[in-house]
Amino acid sequence: MNGFVNVINNFGPGLRIIGALVHVNGSITLVNNSANGHVGGALYISSFGQLNLYQGSEMKFINNSGMIGAAIVVDVQKSSKPFSQLINNPQCFLTFDNRTSAPKNYKGAAVTIIGNTAAVGPAIYISHLDLCAWISNNNSIPVFDSTYFPKWAILDIRNNTSTAHQNATSSQFYIQTEAASIESLNSSGPFELNAGKYAQWNLIGRDQFQNPTYFIALFSDGRNPYTQPFSQASGSNTAVNKNGLLSLDPALAPILPNENAAQNYFGIFNINPKMYNFDALVPISLSAPYNILDIPESKTYNFTLKITPCYPGYELRLTQDNMYQCSCVDSNPNIICDKQSDNLFVKNGYWAGASYPVDAYIQTHICPASYCLCKTGKGNSCIGVFSQNDTENSKQCHPTRKGILCGQCINGTAVGILRRNCRMCEHEAFYALPLIVLWDVAITLLIILASSKLKVTFPPALKGLFFYIQTVYYATEFFPASFWDARQYMLYISSGLSLYFPWDFCLYPGATPLQMSAVQFITPATVLVVAITLLAIKRSNIRSMWHGILTLIILLYPSLVHNCMSLLHCPTLPDNVTSQGSMRWFVDGTVACYGDWGHTLLAVIAILVLMVLVAWIPLTCMLTRYWTTKQESEHNRQIDHILKALKEGYKKEHGWWVSIEFLRQFLLIAFLVFYPGRTVIPIYLLTFTMTAHAYIMPYKEWWQNMIEMIVSANFIIILVLRSTQSIVTYLTMFPGTSIPDSRGVQLAEPDKLTDFFGAFVYFPLGAALLMGVAWIVVTKCKIRNKPNDKNGDVDFGDTSTPYVWEIEKEFRNASS
Repeated sequence: MNGFVNVINNFGPGLRIIGALVHVNGSITLVNNSANGHVGGALYISSFGQLNLYQGSEMKFINNSGMIGAAIVVDVQKSSKPFSQLINNPQCFLTFDNRTSAPKNYKGAAVTIIGNTAAVGPAIYISHLDLCAWISNNNSIPVFDSTYFPKWAILDIRNNTSTAHQNATSSQFYIQTEAASIESLNSSGPFELNAGKYAQWNLIGRDQFQNPTYFIALFSDGRNPYTQPFSQASGSNTAVNKNGLLSLDPALAPILPNENAAQNYFGIFNINPKMYNFDALVPISLSAPYNILDIPESKTYNFTLKITPCYPGYELRLTQDNMYQCSCVDSNPNIICDKQSDNLFVKNGYWAGASYPVDAYIQTHICPASYCLCKTGKGNSCIGVFSQNDTENSKQCHPTRKGILCGQCINGTAVGILRRNCRMCEHEAFYALPLIVLWDVAITLLIILASSKLKVTFPPALKGLFFYIQTVYYATEFFPASFWDARQYMLYISSGLSLYFPWDFCLYPGATPLQMSAVQFITPATVLVVAITLLAIKRSNIRSMWHGILTLIILLYPSLVHNCMSLLHCPTLPDNVTSQGSMRWFVDGTVACYGDWGHTLLAVIAILVLMVLVAWIPLTCMLTRYWTTKQESEHNRQIDHILKALKEGYKKEHGWWVSIEFLRQFLLIAFLVFYPGRTVIPIYLLTFTMTAHAYIMPYKEWWQNMIEMIVSANFIIILVLRSTQSIVTYLTMFPGTSIPDSRGVQLAEPDKLTDFFGAFVYFPLGAALLMGVAWIVVTKCKIRNKPNDKNGDVDFGDTSTPYVWEIEKEFRNASS
């Protein structure tokens, strides 16, 4: 090629040299040639083609582009060492008219390579540089070093870009070869994979300069890596084992360099489950054969593949390509299959666990309110993520939680004395325990002595209101997470009425739900001890104390039942150990029910309390009513006083209704504890009792009956509106009890749902305060305006209560 030759704006290699020797005695310029997606943009040399440069000749490669190589690409077969490392580089793709000159000294020609762009080798990409390894002779001894090639005197290489590398403009990536070796950051195995699963290897191919480079990975049977054990599937690059048991897709995988992370090879392994034994080990060989005729050992990486059964939540199914693949099972209504990854999504408010190792399956269970985490997606979706490799379920849990049912607090957090959310706890507050004991002793003495000395009894009109205040918090526990903070004030009021702490605080760092449940027994135990002591000391005045004791029972009943029921709520959950799973405490899934000594002790106490102090109350009330009708209580005056305390405020013929009220609380709390988040049964229960109350009208005063029915109706409305998903979805962005991941460690923010339901939840409390004020004003006006009778006696009105009866008796004795 003589004179001036310009090769400009071609697609594909602008110039090809195949097995020919081209003499250059002039100037050749190759500009703006492109081969994106192909090999070589400007000049492509193959089959031992060569360029022979004459004195004064010049070649310029400017602004060419390609995928593998942009300016010069040399595809040459590799020969053995005696035929490759020869003096004067007679087989090198670049030679000189004076072949006896050493490359480092020859300056008679010029090769300029500027501004070229490729993924790898923007200036020169060559199979190997062994044919260009001779540098010079040293004392008649030839010196060979292929890595010296970029320093040849005739080469002027600058301002090129290698897009596959992080430092794309670095000169070390201007010239690259095919992979001379393969490295892996993985161990040699065994890799555990199931059918159809995407596999990942961390691979790096390094060129002769030890820089990351492009190579094509070939997967084959490691038991015989130099044969062709896989038959090529027609129309694809899928390698299929001859026995039909194992296939690799793709069998040929292009690997690009990356300095930040090792390369990822993704493959699909398909198994015939009728013929293949799970847990068998299969050797796999991975090589980089740029030229299939020569695969040196340094370019081969061997590993072991272990085929495992499908993960829980997946089953082996036949695809359209007649390949078996582990596919997501969507039979569980609370599981959402993700076809693009190994993750399963869980509906908001639910927790998912896997059972191993036999008959693996996915089980979902409602997650305790605010324990679980959901990831926000498009629209108003917020779903949890279940990952097979997430052994601690941390992906499903609030950032401060982990473990089964997300029951364990982490990161130095602890549960509060009332609420079960994990919170930071820096200081101990054990001083609060003796304070609550002293408070309970004082209140117990005050209530009992007030009933015995001042004849003060529990107002019948407040029974329905107290029932509502002490149970509505449990009924709204599984409302959407945005309502969590709004309902806490009702918890504080309820806890205060139950003679417990009226605020939430951290008792000590590391406090667990089980320990806080044990602390809740302090109040009923204190009240019981004080009451028994008073009964033993004032044996002669026992009959006047029963009104106070009944008041204490009314105050403690709901919280005591709830604490005992919660301790016994132990669903069977998968635990990654046994295929049957195990019983776990719902409040803290890390606690094995009846396997942990602390839980066993508290569970026994809870059973005894339910049997003696709770479950037998309705039956005792019914029996005492039947005994009274037989008039056998005349033989036991104590029973007569107990019965008078129980039926205080009721009509004479409907005194048995007190047992219905206790039974209603017991059943309602039991349903709320053992069937969390469900509202149908509580609605039916409250509707039945409200209808029966409206028909019987058990209280003496009509307005007392009306208060009871209004409170019950409000309770029912709250539960009905909660069960209407359309309303809840409209009012809140994420209608579930899981906390959105956008909130971090904070709980969900209040929204329109908070204002809507807050009005219903706190309505009875506000109405009661108004009625209480009105009752006081009206009563005061009546007493002030009511004259004495003509005999100077005061009209005491209803004398059925002990307090009024005693005052009237003392007044008449004083008058006489």
